[in-house]
Amino acid sequence: MANLLYCVLTFGILIIHFPIISIAGIAYFLVEIVLICGLVYIELKVAKTIRKKKMELC
Repeated sequence: MANLLYCVLTFGILIIHFPIISIAGIAYFLVEIVLICGLVYIELKVAKTIRKKKMELC
């Protein structure tokens, strides 16, 4: 959840400071947001698998 919050805050700051950020800076932050969201997806998928295996053991 912290990673998702970081992405939302980063995107908000990116929008607020859009006029003064270079194209390279915008690209960097957008790529960073995409990578972190991908990581969040993988983390949630692994957590779901672990929860499912725990339920099978009970």
